[in-house]
Amino acid sequence: GLPDRKAVAAELDRQHDELWVFTESFRRIRAAVQLATMGRPVRTILVTSTHQREGKSSVVFNMGRSFWEVGKRVILADADFYRPTLQKFFRVPRGHGLIDLLNGTSELQSALAPVADGLWVSGRGSSAPSAGRGMLANGRVREVIDEMTRESDLVLFDSSPLLIVPDNLFLASHVDAVILVAKAGRTRLRDLARAKAMIEKAGGKVIGVVINQAPPGPLRSYYKR
Repeated sequence: GLPDRKAVAAELDRQHDELWVFTESFRRIRAAVQLATMGRPVRTILVTSTHQREGKSSVVFNMGRSFWEVGKRVILADADFYRPTLQKFFRVPRGHGLIDLLNGTSELQSALAPVADGLWVSGRGSSAPSAGRGMLANGRVREVIDEMTRESDLVLFDSSPLLIVPDNLFLASHVDAVILVAKAGRTRLRDLARAKAMIEKAGGKVIGVVINQAPPGPLRSYYKR
């Protein structure tokens, strides 16, 4: 039969509490980023991970939404040319995107898809992943970043996993900050340390780690070490 009113009310309360905790966690991340970068302007952030399916694209989206809700103009850019999650998530039509900006075949406005007032997504662009090979190492990366920062307050780049596709190390050297995403119980500490060392060797600045899907208790203590 149908659930009674008390059961429905309890389930709605549970969902509300989970959503509140989830939303508040990204507001805390926003505050942590602001505190970690006090005294120097941070307009561009690369979000990356060590391997696939560690939740970096979800972090990019929710971080972007958190900054957007306090009045920032935000661009979410899909720099994972092999698995362009943001493009699929927002159902951005295939067209011009980051690859096209880097190879000089598109203007910025043509490569931005509006999601809301002050929030845009720049998809991968060219439908062939091979078209992006070597693009992040060319001389237009700095120019494209400057164009994006002129049109927004914050640009968040969704990166490919560094230990699988290290192309984004070139991008890491140009952005203001890098955030690593780890999945609780899956990401190995030695892989995080290796990725951090790679970023710093390339000239990037790691400002912190977001631990995704972290339950309370031993796992948090494990990663805290």
